[in-house]
Amino acid sequence: MEGIDYKDTGLSIQQAMLDCAKRSTMRVPRRPLTIQWGNRLVQTSDVWDVQRSGRVYAEILKASPAIEQGFDLSVNGWLRLNDGNEVPTLRTWADDRYENFVEVDFESSDQQLFVWNVYKMQLGESLLESKWGGNAGFWVETLSSNERIYHCSPDIQEAPDFQAFIFRIRMAQVRLT
Repeated sequence: MEGIDYKDTGLSIQQAMLDCAKRSTMRVPRRPLTIQWGNRLVQTSDVWDVQRSGRVYAEILKASPAIEQGFDLSVNGWLRLNDGNEVPTLRTWADDRYENFVEVDFESSDQQLFVWNVYKMQLGESLLESKWGGNAGFWVETLSSNERIYHCSPDIQEAPDFQAFIFRIRMAQVRLT
């Protein structure tokens, strides 16, 4: 929203997003909805315009060991896993037992690929996987038209920490056979 820097308002990122949407004079907010947070534009999801089929490479660059974090890639179509299975959403966690990257082919009927950060949080006796709550969000560092770095904060931070989880996405458009 023009003119409002939400960083020092006392609102969480999610509260600020709702406030911004309510204040918007647009019938449909631009996508993705962004808010000013200090010197950064912060959002809770990102959308890539992609070809109908392609390949996406994602790499975890930094993950705070104190919080289990990851990211989702999602399409209206499928992302093909290494075992050949096809899923509409691929959730990738920062986990030392596995590689810090994924590379998958996709097909997107609406030519869009959606991205957001995820995290695990304790709620009573349960460990929940979550997204888009409290101070969850990120700012995007655009390296080129086909490469972006996401600087993410999980919900459970008292104040946003955009260095808690960092990952990169690179798009390689290919023709699938």
